[in-house]
Amino acid sequence: MPRPMSLRAGHTVRRLCSLLVLTLVVMGLTASPAQAATTKSTTTRTTTRSCVDGGGITWHTKVVWGITYKLGSVTKVSVPHAGWTSTLGSIATDSSVKTYDGSGRLAATLLKTATVDYQQGSVSDARNAFDPRSGGARIVIKVGRDADGFADCTVTHPESATAAPVVATVGDMVCPPGFVVTTSTCRHKAVSNSILAANPAAFLTLGDNQYGEGTPAQFRGAYEPSYGRFRGITSPTVGNHEYRTPGAAGYFGYFGTAAGDPLKGYYAQDIGSWRVIALNSEVDITATGAQLAWLKNDLAAHKNVCTLVFMHKARFSSGSHGNYTSMRPIFDALVAARVELLLSGHDHNYERFIPQTGSGSRSSLGVTQVVVGTGGKSLNGWTTATKNSVVRSQAGHGWLKLTLNPTSAELRYVGLSDNPFADYKNIACR
Repeated sequence: MPRPMSLRAGHTVRRLCSLLVLTLVVMGLTASPAQAATTKSTTTRTTTRSCVDGGGITWHTKVVWGITYKLGSVTKVSVPHAGWTSTLGSIATDSSVKTYDGSGRLAATLLKTATVDYQQGSVSDARNAFDPRSGGARIVIKVGRDADGFADCTVTHPESATAAPVVATVGDMVCPPGFVVTTSTCRHKAVSNSILAANPAAFLTLGDNQYGEGTPAQFRGAYEPSYGRFRGITSPTVGNHEYRTPGAAGYFGYFGTAAGDPLKGYYAQDIGSWRVIALNSEVDITATGAQLAWLKNDLAAHKNVCTLVFMHKARFSSGSHGNYTSMRPIFDALVAARVELLLSGHDHNYERFIPQTGSGSRSSLGVTQVVVGTGGKSLNGWTTATKNSVVRSQAGHGWLKLTLNPTSAELRYVGLSDNPFADYKNIACR
């Protein structure tokens, strides 16, 4: 049931206040719209972009576009947040944030060099000194590791960009090089072609990206010509097959810093207005482990934000692999933090569950879990249907299209032309 408008408005206000507080604390600056004579818009929009610098570091940048308002005869747009993060630890970061107004004129430049511990979820923020003229304004962020000898990378955030990025996601994907394509196996090129046609803003992998062992040669020979076409927008997570190569070295070597610390394999970033968290379901999954402690800290730091979590092994599944009770501590933490959505793979089929707790009890306060293991490798059979499973299919291969709206997510399953199955669900943020 959709939330009442009053609750939606409260959610938006809380998020805006949270972003303003973060900016003020980090930068010690105030927002100029206090001078506004009249306000035209009171909603915020968030744009996110990623880039890889010359040293191979992946940076995730975010700009929050605030209200537009009149200052005399000029319409301006507030920019309460322009920042970036990475998956690495403590980095001496050099950056520039350039603000261009609606006429294309360079309105402001901020330079910053600071050492930031990104591994703990910190973000290096740069607040624009004043708000640009609206109507075609843009923020250009250049960021990299200070004095490493490699070129920084640059991203542009246009004022007109959508606040609801489209994200593609799927797992259990690529056959080893040389395997024969059939109607039910090794369809990874066809699925990746379908995603390519949709032109998503980001691509999330759900593990077992490259069979059978995820070696460097297998990634180069099979993943690269198919899903590798999205490498610049990919946020991956690791599966059990990648760990058939010790330390999942092929996986971490291929994806680089986009995959996080190779000793951990978990990280977080922002996509649009959503907090997006990648977990490692293969190592360090106990109730007393470092990964769960990190997860709880990140959830607590972003408790007023819509949240999507993705990992390989599913807590619940009707597929041949079944339920993983070892995932319960993680699932319980997601429920406690009121996370909206959990994406998993491992079983080679599609399945959606109603919101539930880590024990499998139906609850409006629970997490919606979706298994999307139809990325091309093969299709699995079913065991007895797991409680709270509402939609499931092994009719063919395909992928999940997510539209991340500021207060909800639209889920739409996109099958290949020979797969008639479809699913749609709208999930409201809490």
